[in-house]
Amino acid sequence: MLGLDRDGETLYLVEMRKTRGVPLVLAFGSCPSAVEEAKAFLSARRHEGHFTAVTAAAALGRHGTLQKELELPPLSPAATRKAALAALEERFPFPAAEACLAWRRRGRSVLVVAARRAAVEEQRSFLLSLDLRPRRLDLRPAAVAAALRFGYGPELFSGQVIVLELRTAESTMLFLRDGRLEYAHPLPGLGREESTEALSAFGRDLRLALALRQEQEPWDGPLSFWLTGPAATRPGIREAVAAAVNVAPEEIRVVAPRGFLRHPGVAPLGPEAMAAAGLALFALIPQEAPPDLLDGLEVPGAAFDRRALLLPLGLVLAFTLAGSYFLAAAAKKETEALAAWLADREKELARLTRYREESAVLTARLRLLTGFGGEVEGSLEFLLALHRALPPGTRLTRIAIAGDRVEALEGVTPSLSTLLAAFAREPLLRGLRLHGRASVTEGGAGERFVLAGPLTGGGEGG
Repeated sequence: MLGLDRDGETLYLVEMRKTRGVPLVLAFGSCPSAVEEAKAFLSARRHEGHFTAVTAAAALGRHGTLQKELELPPLSPAATRKAALAALEERFPFPAAEACLAWRRRGRSVLVVAARRAAVEEQRSFLLSLDLRPRRLDLRPAAVAAALRFGYGPELFSGQVIVLELRTAESTMLFLRDGRLEYAHPLPGLGREESTEALSAFGRDLRLALALRQEQEPWDGPLSFWLTGPAATRPGIREAVAAAVNVAPEEIRVVAPRGFLRHPGVAPLGPEAMAAAGLALFALIPQEAPPDLLDGLEVPGAAFDRRALLLPLGLVLAFTLAGSYFLAAAAKKETEALAAWLADREKELARLTRYREESAVLTARLRLLTGFGGEVEGSLEFLLALHRALPPGTRLTRIAIAGDRVEALEGVTPSLSTLLAAFAREPLLRGLRLHGRASVTEGGAGERFVLAGPLTGGGEGG
């Protein structure tokens, strides 16, 4: 079995087989991801006796995908799909009509995996173009988490770990609690070349992602930070992450796949092999894997059963007539169950809609505020306080901070009294006072203001 992981212009390959129930690594390598170059690489290595597998598993990144656990009543596959689409419609990062869904039921719990159909078909076509038979298609964060659980189980099952899978094209932040993947957030890739600007942008987005996660669902207790992926060993990356999360560099750990048996002559796998190893692991031990996205593709002709032509027409008609009543009764019961379930979920869908809108406003506002650059570098607590206090319609035009003092906070607001009252309720901003006199903008659309004062949370004065 081959696990294939594409990262921009590079393709990472891990070949495994199961020996006495334990995965055995037969080969590992990398090559350009262009089809012709990848085929030439595989052909050359096969002449050497490596990468002889003809089935492969691949992955999609976190961006533009979704994995969610739902509670659904017992339904037919078609009704299960309709119910999942209805429950997740507000969460899809793409139109629901373009969704490719796969699911697995355990009692009333249904684990649903979704991605844009075009992305699933593109990955399947890529494997076919390499003369490989597609076996599975999974979300990369789930594959990384599986490889980590396989090699680091005891360490993961007793705490909270933030895993940063660092890549050229698209990085991901994974939050694991007691070995279970609870959250995955896309982060920018680090590019092909070492770049200070890329590291700075990555650190800024990482701080924002951590702040949003902590505000939406705070965590308690100690937190460990692990690095893995193709870019995990780049010079300066550990220091950049340490500065972004405010820990010492030596507290951040770089991890690679471990726990796998290796064929003689195969070197230990590096961090760049983590996703490919997890993909091969899912293919070899499918009972540990999430739903396969390839199951969500409706391949033309796949639903046509030629053996049905061998059934005598009379037998078909007999079963049709005899079973029509029972089929109608079953369909009615199923429809009633689905209708009852949908009615119970109306309030939940409304809540999810509000949550999505609030999350979008929060993200946009924080990105707007962090756009002020170096002037507010390191003041994430101040930015979060601003987002909580700024009334709707308020627009900031300048922020100047010196140490623990705001030298100038300038902008336009529909109501200055509302703004000052909101700041008075925010502990960190209570010390800000109006500097000079407010003025009305042209056309009377708002009041211009300049505030200044200490970030002490309790200043008095006028």
